[in-house]
Amino acid sequence: MNRSTLVSVFAMVAFSTPALAQDDPNEPVGETQEPLTVAHPKPPSSTRDRCKQGYVWRNATSNDHVCVTPATRNRTAQDNRLAASHRSPNGGAYGPDTCRQGYVWRAALPNDRICVLPATRDAAARDNQSARQRIAAPG
Repeated sequence: MNRSTLVSVFAMVAFSTPALAQDDPNEPVGETQEPLTVAHPKPPSSTRDRCKQGYVWRNATSNDHVCVTPATRNRTAQDNRLAASHRSPNGGAYGPDTCRQGYVWRAALPNDRICVLPATRDAAARDNQSARQRIAAPG
C-alpha cells in the first residue's frame, strides 16, 4: 500500500462521520442465519502487501490489506457475518445501508458500510492509522 493510498484511506476514515440510524430501540438484534463465509486472502502481490510477523490482513472487504492482529481479523469476519442483523430491516436515511440504533458504519475503507458498535469503528480507524508501521520490510 503506497503512501497516497494510506493518506486517502486515513482521510476518508478520519473525516467521515457516519450517523446513527434511528430505528425501533425495542426491536431485538438477533443472530443471523447466514452461512459462515471464510475469507481466503490471495497471496501478496508485492512486498508492500506483506505484514510484519504477528499481523495478518484485516479483510474487511476483498481488497482490504491493512495489517491487524489475528484476533482483529476474526472479529472483522464475525462483524461481516452479522452484517444483516445490524442493519435496519426497514431501511432509512441511508437506504438498505442504514444501521440499527446503536450501530455505525465501520468505515475501514471508503466503501465499507458494515454496521458495528462505535468502539469497533474507532478501532478500525486506529488500525488504519497504524497500517504503515505494520507492513513488512522488503526483502
